[in-house]
Amino acid sequence: MNTNIFNIKSQKAERSIVNIGSDMKIKYPDDEKTIWKYPLKITDKQLLQLPIRSEILTVQMQNGRPQLWALVNPKLPNEEKQIYIYGTGHKLSNSNNLKYISTLQIDNGLLMFHVFESKNRLPEEI
Repeated sequence: MNTNIFNIKSQKAERSIVNIGSDMKIKYPDDEKTIWKYPLKITDKQLLQLPIRSEILTVQMQNGRPQLWALVNPKLPNEEKQIYIYGTGHKLSNSNNLKYISTLQIDNGLLMFHVFESKNRLPEEI
């Protein structure tokens, strides 16, 4: 059985394609993680483009604007992450499908917003 490994570099990702006989598998490097910041809007729902296998760390205010920090491998291709922001006392839709990220205080705590990530992308959403 022949095993061939091809390294491919592009702007999106560096990956190895391993050809073992008739099976082809794509292996992405996972050792080049860094923390990136993504601006958010104060809105009910939004989509972010983050590299696959990213881990959202927190959401906090910076210079009066909400920011999301994530541990990412920028060499991996992007996927959509669905982010929800709810004010205190607001009804949560699809709460079983949400993973809590963080709470934001705006205007010295006068407004409180709670940030969630969708566990699964729902086709009817956004």
